[in-house]
Amino acid sequence: MIRIILPAILLATILFAPVNVSSESVQSAKRGDDQRLGYTAASMVSPTLDCALDGALSLQTFGGECAPQDGLEGQAYAATAVTALVAAVLGVLGLLPFLGRITSLFTMLTGLLGVGATGVSLFDVFVQNAGVVDPGVGMGAIGGLSLLTLATGFAGVRGDDQ
Repeated sequence: MIRIILPAILLATILFAPVNVSSESVQSAKRGDDQRLGYTAASMVSPTLDCALDGALSLQTFGGECAPQDGLEGQAYAATAVTALVAAVLGVLGLLPFLGRITSLFTMLTGLLGVGATGVSLFDVFVQNAGVVDPGVGMGAIGGLSLLTLATGFAGVRGDDQ
């Protein structure tokens, strides 16, 4: 059951939790201005997820009109979001006895991609944009949930979730 819940929560976190917060918006919020404090990864991955939900998922999904925004960071979050969607759907189907290990492999892949996306995002925040943006609470949540998802996938492959 946890192989269904964790990828779904990870996908929701990618879509709704702020991953980066600009320093200027933090300063304006301290002054009392009502500005948007951060942006979510949904702004980066929405074209790719729309194509995936329309059934146009292929190797070409990450190019053309379905390409995620913001370069490598957007591609990392988009890959995590698409595999989380697939892992959640396969998790429901994984309740059937012949698909159990396959769902664990997709859960593991989702966790690995989430950890990678968090690493790319942290690199972007601290190395490329030092002082301009701060990591948002969503970045830590995505990293933590990715580690939990990875551990759940490992346990499922080993067969400890029976």
